[in-house]
Amino acid sequence: MKAFDRFDKIVNRISDVLMKGSAATMFFIAAVSFADMIGRYIFLKALTGAQDLVEVAMCVFVYAGLGMAIRQRKIIMVPVIIDLMKKRGREFTVAIGNLICFVMAIVIISQLYESTLSKFEKLLVGTAVLKIPNAPFYMFATFGFIIIALELLILVIKDFRGSKEETQIEETVDHSDIVEGRWD
Repeated sequence: MKAFDRFDKIVNRISDVLMKGSAATMFFIAAVSFADMIGRYIFLKALTGAQDLVEVAMCVFVYAGLGMAIRQRKIIMVPVIIDLMKKRGREFTVAIGNLICFVMAIVIISQLYESTLSKFEKLLVGTAVLKIPNAPFYMFATFGFIIIALELLILVIKDFRGSKEETQIEETVDHSDIVEGRWD
């Protein structure tokens, strides 16, 4: 248990650092987009390579933030059936769903790793204007998916261990209001 808790804290720290990097990247994307719009509409000259910068920054933004989103269970979830289940059945179903997502993440990691190797071997140029290579961003996406897989594995272990604090799923809809036709 202590080894798992240490492992959990390490992955949490990595996810936290990546989340902060994701937030900084979001501001970078906004700044580049804003500068490009000002250049286009006020000075009638676009910012050279703005689209290239935004494209590669989106890779960092998405893959850096997903690990923490999974840890905090802030991912998109369709609670239609889950919310109607009893607590034990809901926790088991969520744990099985996370296990399936973990297996899928492992498959995606293997594919991303193969793509990363091929990009490094061929030294393919990525973006059109600035010629920013794709390979480092494939490598970052692979690393991001490794963190995603680790976060999913931690959730599965916690869910099957029955950790009451971590497996709470917030009730988002009061179903009695739906029956009565009110959405307060």
